[in-house]
Parts: sequence; C-alpha cells; structure tokens
Amino acid sequence: MDPRQLISRLAELKAEGDAIMQQLMQAGIPPEEIMAALEGGGQQAGPPPMGGPGMGAGPGPDLPPGIPQGGPPMPMNGGPRGLLAG
Repeated sequence: MDPRQLISRLAELKAEGDAIMQQLMQAGIPPEEIMAALEGGGQQAGPPPMGGPGMGAGPGPDLPPGIPQGGPPMPMNGGPRGLLAG
C-alpha cells in the first residue's frame, strides 16, 4: 500500500477510535479502564495471561540462555567417575 494511503487509513482509524472512546466515556466507563484495555491489546483489565517472561520451558531466570539446567552433562562412555576411579 502506498504510504499516503497508509497515512490516510491511520487518520481514519484514529477518528474512529476517538468516536468509540467518546461513546465509552458517555456510557460511564472510566478513562483509566479504557486506556488499560488499549494497552492490553483489547483484553479486559486483569492479571496478565500465563506464559509471560521468565515462565515456560526455557532456562530459569537465573541462567543465561544456552546453559543446560541440572549441572554439567555426565560422561556417556563409562569413563572415570569420581576420585576413586582407576
């Protein structure tokens, strides 16, 4: 799309958003709640969804990426194990 068309479309969206905001305020919705919904991507205000930063299957928050959790890998070839190997 041509940049001028994008600017025109953005102006249309802003005008539509302003009209919707006026309707919400007239309905008694506090401006803070409207802004919170906008910042949340249209979701209702409340706790953030599960799976945010630091959650999930990745390394723990205290480990940089790429370091395996659980310590160094154990030798797989039956090599020396401990001080008494030999």
